Amino acid sequence: MTLPTADDLAFPGALRAAVLSHMVLMRPLVSDDPDGFVTRVLRTRNYLLHRDPVLEKGAAAGQALYWLIEKLKLLTKARLLEELGFPKDRVRELLEHNRNYRHLKSV
Repeated sequence: MTLPTADDLAFPGALRAAVLSHMVLMRPLVSDDPDGFVTRVLRTRNYLLHRDPVLEKGAAAGQALYWLIEKLKLLTKARLLEELGFPKDRVRELLEHNRNYRHLKSV
């Protein structure tokens, strides 16, 4: 077993902060459970990175993995637009018109 790196320790907090920062946009996608979403992402990342069968429990696979990635892509777009200087209201407005976002809300 290896010790976690600084990146391993910083990623969960950064992901949680990003989700909470865009909670109005993300709420329909994470079922009012940002911590559960972050946990699922971390478990999936750890399993895919290490391919240890012990880590497979709780990791997304198949269709669930696809939708998890789509949610992360949407969050990445929101963060990028925010970093480019778009106000959060405008980011939300832009992404609410996104076909993938509308579909994700219905899944």
